[in-house]
Amino acid sequence: MNFISKTKQGLLHIASLALVVGLAVALPQAASANTGAGATILNVVTVDYKDASGVTAYAETASSSVTVNLVVAVPTLSAPVDQTTTSGGTVTYTYAITANANGSDTYDITTADVNSNTSGSSTPSVATVTLGSSVISAVTAGDTIQIPAGSETSIAPGDILVINGVDYAVSTVTPGTAASHTNTPADGVAGTTAAETPTVIVLIANAAGSNTAPALTGADVGLLAAEQQTFTVAVTGTVTGTGSGTITTTLSVDSNSAPTGVPATDITTSTFSGPSLSVTKEVSTDGGATFAASGSGAPGSTLTYRITVTNSGAGNATSVIVTDPMPAYTTYVAASAKSDPTATTYALAATTLTDVLVEAVADGYDFGDTTANTATLNVGTLAGGATTALYYQVTID
Repeated sequence: MNFISKTKQGLLHIASLALVVGLAVALPQAASANTGAGATILNVVTVDYKDASGVTAYAETASSSVTVNLVVAVPTLSAPVDQTTTSGGTVTYTYAITANANGSDTYDITTADVNSNTSGSSTPSVATVTLGSSVISAVTAGDTIQIPAGSETSIAPGDILVINGVDYAVSTVTPGTAASHTNTPADGVAGTTAAETPTVIVLIANAAGSNTAPALTGADVGLLAAEQQTFTVAVTGTVTGTGSGTITTTLSVDSNSAPTGVPATDITTSTFSGPSLSVTKEVSTDGGATFAASGSGAPGSTLTYRITVTNSGAGNATSVIVTDPMPAYTTYVAASAKSDPTATTYALAATTLTDVLVEAVADGYDFGDTTANTATLNVGTLAGGATTALYYQVTID
């Protein structure tokens, strides 16, 4: 063919225009791609030629476009410290989750519990979290970045973006326009190409976080602008025996659009402290000056009993009732009951108890009203680490 011969002076010129380019730089914040998902890569080819006279010039153009896909990446999870509370209580763990993907993705949040001496479970505050993310294509001011048009999905004013380990708040988002090309085939006139207008994001200090004023530079081009959100996991447990119990919770977070099979995880151990009661009963044969586990006395002599109840656990013991039937061959000494957890002798016991159940000022003690010939002390709640003591006297028959 003579169309491109020297005689006809035909000129064939191929021009490729890539209006969105990847930036080949190292990313301090882990990323699996250097271009934001949703970006448009437009390629335009131009053929320039002249007619047979070699004077009149013509051009034809054609284009193709590619949309950059999401590259799934495991997000970064914070690791809160283990917590302890009393049996029946709830501990709450607050997590920060930060995107590592090159675009918006939604993550499933699940928990699995292993219980030891405790009934209960964990409950995440949300079932899913959607995080926006993109790659910075330009920094036009210390507080202003550009990202590829179309990659701003899920990024909105008020969101938190992490750039190179520093968290900033999003002030404004101005969505851009992807590059485009229009052309009428075989008319001899080159088509019209519109360059990309990047999305512009203005940042401010995150007052609730690092509170650092943005001072970004060209060195931040190519880094992720990754959204960060927070959610909580509440763990409620009740000790099923005595002492303490635990719930070990494994939190898993993975993309629900394309699960990686290796989710982000964190393990917490929540300790629930229950009551652990011990009781001792001692007798004194010297009027309550000294006490021992056993002793001896003659008929008609007085025995002073001391009952000590201690809660060595961290959790409260509730509905605590001390019941002590009178031993055989003894007679209860009316109005002899006292209570004082710190006294070392009967004489020093500060609180005198009344023998009747119904009284003007209830002290929780009675003799014979609740149960015949029995000393009963209704303690109620005995806090973790607390002690109560009951003294009373009998005579040997």
